[in-house]
Amino acid sequence: MKRNRRPDERQTPPAEGGPPRLITTSAAAKLLSVSTRTVLRMGEDGTIPPPVRLGPHFLRWRLSDILALIDRQK
Repeated sequence: MKRNRRPDERQTPPAEGGPPRLITTSAAAKLLSVSTRTVLRMGEDGTIPPPVRLGPHFLRWRLSDILALIDRQK
């Protein structure tokens, strides 16, 4: 059975000059191979830039920030 993907799980880079691509904490955790709590801690301690707050309980991460961290770790 094929699983339907949510839009934030696509692995396409953001369009040049367009708005930043935002992903969920869960998607960021999968890309970094860490837990969601670790992603939140990394945002708090400055390892990655803080999330974009779209509401009191609605966090999203810039895909470009997550990909930059992956590149730095290589």
